Amino acid sequence: MSFPLTALTGVLFIFSALFMFNLNDAYLNSLLTKTIFIGLASLTFPHILLEYLLEKNEKKRN
Repeated sequence: MSFPLTALTGVLFIFSALFMFNLNDAYLNSLLTKTIFIGLASLTFPHILLEYLLEKNEKKRN
Protein backbone atom coordinates (compact mmCIF):
# COMPACT_ATOMS: atom_id res chain seq x y z
CA MET A 1 0.00 0.00 0.00
CA SER A 2 2.87 2.37 0.68
CA PHE A 3 4.84 1.57 -2.49
CA PRO A 4 3.11 4.19 -4.71
CA LEU A 5 3.86 6.91 -2.16
CA THR A 6 7.44 5.72 -1.82
CA ALA A 7 7.85 5.71 -5.60
CA LEU A 8 6.34 9.20 -5.83
CA THR A 9 8.76 10.43 -3.16
CA GLY A 10 11.69 8.90 -5.06
CA VAL A 11 10.63 10.50 -8.33
CA LEU A 12 10.21 13.89 -6.63
CA PHE A 13 13.65 13.50 -5.06
CA ILE A 14 15.30 12.70 -8.40
CA PHE A 15 13.51 15.60 -10.10
CA SER A 16 14.54 17.97 -7.30
CA ALA A 17 18.15 16.79 -7.39
CA LEU A 18 18.37 17.25 -11.16
CA PHE A 19 16.79 20.68 -10.88
CA MET A 20 19.26 21.77 -8.21
CA PHE A 21 22.33 20.42 -10.03
CA ASN A 22 21.36 22.47 -13.08
CA LEU A 23 21.30 25.68 -11.08
CA ASN A 24 24.27 28.02 -11.40
CA ASP A 25 23.76 29.39 -7.91
CA ALA A 26 27.00 30.53 -6.25
CA TYR A 27 25.45 31.05 -2.84
CA LEU A 28 25.68 27.99 -0.64
CA ASN A 29 23.08 29.25 1.84
CA SER A 30 20.50 29.61 -0.91
CA LEU A 31 21.24 26.12 -2.17
CA LEU A 32 20.99 24.64 1.32
CA THR A 33 17.70 26.41 1.94
CA LYS A 34 16.26 24.99 -1.26
CA THR A 35 17.52 21.51 -0.41
CA ILE A 36 16.04 21.57 3.06
CA PHE A 37 12.68 22.89 1.83
CA ILE A 38 12.39 20.32 -0.97
CA GLY A 39 13.54 17.52 1.32
CA LEU A 40 11.04 18.35 4.03
CA ALA A 41 8.23 18.70 1.51
CA SER A 42 9.04 15.35 -0.12
CA LEU A 43 8.99 13.66 3.29
CA THR A 44 5.99 15.45 4.78
CA PHE A 45 3.49 15.27 1.91
CA PRO A 46 3.52 11.45 1.49
CA HIS A 47 3.34 11.02 5.27
CA ILE A 48 0.29 13.26 5.58
CA LEU A 49 -1.35 11.60 2.57
CA LEU A 50 -0.74 8.12 3.97
CA GLU A 51 -2.16 9.10 7.36
CA TYR A 52 -5.25 10.55 5.63
CA LEU A 53 -5.79 7.42 3.52
CA LEU A 54 -5.37 5.12 6.52
CA GLU A 55 -7.85 7.17 8.54
CA LYS A 56 -10.33 7.20 5.65
CA ASN A 57 -9.97 3.43 5.21
CA GLU A 58 -10.44 2.88 8.94
CA LYS A 59 -13.69 4.88 8.94
CA LYS A 60 -15.04 2.74 6.08
CA ARG A 61 -14.47 -0.44 8.09
CA ASN A 62 -16.43 0.82 11.10
